[in-house]
Amino acid sequence: MIEIMSVLFVENLKKSFADRTLFSDVSFEIRPGERVGLIGVNGSGKTTLMRILMGKESYDGGVFGMRQGTKLSYVEQIPKLDGDVDLYTFTLEAFRPLLDLEAEETRILEKLERGEGERDRLIKRQATVVDTLSREGGATFRALTRSALIGLGFSEEELRRPVTQFSGGQVSKAMLARAILMKADLLLLDEPTNNLDVTAIRWLTEYLRQFKGAVLVVSHDRAFLDDTVTRM
Repeated sequence: MIEIMSVLFVENLKKSFADRTLFSDVSFEIRPGERVGLIGVNGSGKTTLMRILMGKESYDGGVFGMRQGTKLSYVEQIPKLDGDVDLYTFTLEAFRPLLDLEAEETRILEKLERGEGERDRLIKRQATVVDTLSREGGATFRALTRSALIGLGFSEEELRRPVTQFSGGQVSKAMLARAILMKADLLLLDEPTNNLDVTAIRWLTEYLRQFKGAVLVVSHDRAFLDDTVTRM
């Protein structure tokens, strides 16, 4: 058994469809900080494996697991939209916990102004919320979101366009931005360069080089893999 100190371990994983075995006896591990490339011919099950690891697909044998508390982020090849929101707001969902804390802080301030609730308890909770926001990047997450979108090739004007007005490739880029901003311990990327131009690929490459978490990336882009992964 692969030791649980790994961010991710997979042992003898098997997946079948009807009378066809897609893959079997798949075993590997990913340790903290590793950037691992996954390659294979089309139809060999790379995307299916990713979906299994995300809990979006069943499997027929073997085991896999992650270190307790591991935060996982995944970029699908064909993303599903959450609604008719603008691009910036759509991507900002990467920081949902911080957005929720901001909303809570606003509610606390409104209650204090109206004299509602137990004042001491509200003030104590407000201090906790403010401290958490400060510690977790509450002052910078909006700028980071904008920077990621600009880095991936979007213009300032496009940030306020409804996400449903963008092409599939542009939505994939927005999903990529949202995934990498989530500060995951393990980032799963499925063909992330498919819809990126040279400038955006350069930005993503530099981001992954500095990323502190682990990465599992499916790609046919040999140059991108050479520049980013630590092993195959």
